[in-house]
Amino acid sequence: MITVLRSGCLIWPSLLLFGLIIWRRPDARLAGAAGVALLWNLSALLALNDVALLMEWWSYSAHGGLIHGMPGELLIGWAMLWGAIPILAFRSCYLWQLIVAALFLDLLVMPACAPLIQLGPHWLLGEAVALVIALIPSLFLGRCIQFNRYLKVRVALLVIGFTALIFFVIPTFLLEQSSGSWGAASARPVPVSWLILSCVFFAAIPALSAVQEFCERGQGTPLPFDPPRRMVTSGPYAYITNPMQTGSALVLLLWGWWACSLWVSAAAIVSIIISIGIAGWHESNELETRFGDVWTLYRAEVRNWLPRLRPRVLIPCKIYVARSCDPCSQLADWLKKRQPIGLVIIEAEKHPTRNLHRITYEAPGWSEEGLAAFARALEHLHLGWAWIGWMLRLPIVCPVLQWLLDLSGGGPRKLTLPS
Repeated sequence: MITVLRSGCLIWPSLLLFGLIIWRRPDARLAGAAGVALLWNLSALLALNDVALLMEWWSYSAHGGLIHGMPGELLIGWAMLWGAIPILAFRSCYLWQLIVAALFLDLLVMPACAPLIQLGPHWLLGEAVALVIALIPSLFLGRCIQFNRYLKVRVALLVIGFTALIFFVIPTFLLEQSSGSWGAASARPVPVSWLILSCVFFAAIPALSAVQEFCERGQGTPLPFDPPRRMVTSGPYAYITNPMQTGSALVLLLWGWWACSLWVSAAAIVSIIISIGIAGWHESNELETRFGDVWTLYRAEVRNWLPRLRPRVLIPCKIYVARSCDPCSQLADWLKKRQPIGLVIIEAEKHPTRNLHRITYEAPGWSEEGLAAFARALEHLHLGWAWIGWMLRLPIVCPVLQWLLDLSGGGPRKLTLPS
């Protein structure tokens, strides 16, 4: 009986999904939305399962083929039913209708899966948690991708989802298949763990900054079916053409070291092979088609995998720094001594159109102020300073540091304009 239930948890959702694909014939954006919703559920449901087993919301009568104590067939089938299938089946329904339909189906299926799933007295609480962390975010993200809405929100959710995939789902699967566990990492001395985790964070900075650059400068996402509308050559892309792939490979390599798993580290090699092969070939051809000579010129001077020491700036930029402010003028002198590439330093008092109250960085079509402007200026120096600049500009980091800087006296200033 349990074997039949386990098989059915995978077979029936798979057949339904396959039938929907044949029937709907989704375009790249719709198929991508369904795939992203499925991946979100894989991550969220796997994490939820750890809490559910601990809180005794439910348990399983199963042996073998388990991922963190959860039958693999159930995990995949559940992710299909809550992710890809609603997106494909109900393309024109309201989001709340999708949520109600998927939740109603789950309330029917969960009790019907006995004795494979043994429900505890508070299993509905676990269902509510699953609704909040798995069902609603996955369907919302899928709909945002499908209809090209809420760019910053969907980019933030994509970062959360793929972070969970890289740091939790892939390592968990590899550890399970290689008879490893997360316990080996927890047994490390605390200073060693902190050192490795710090390296992981710094390795992830170029990738995170590149995603931010795609969103803010390119008006798109890293997904191949939802790409930037404009070619992005600023930020990490002034130093390396594939910061996301390079950062992800470094993170997996270091994360495998922390988890004491050669298999997890080996995933970095697999990601490099995929990037060089399929992804690299596809992206190069597509970008050359879309951007022509600009891409050819950029690609001739900026490499994959091996970053430049000094940036290649295709678009000249300006930074306005007040001469009448002593700390600001010292900062301008500091920047000039380091001979920034493609950056002109101008007195803020000479801005042609407006009175400035913070250090201001301007490039064609956009600008930054305050700490973000200074971080942008660092990107014009060399790789080491640029790395610090990318970290300073991260979405949560920059506002917090700017707030602290304002509190300490580094806030907006009224310029003394020349008479």
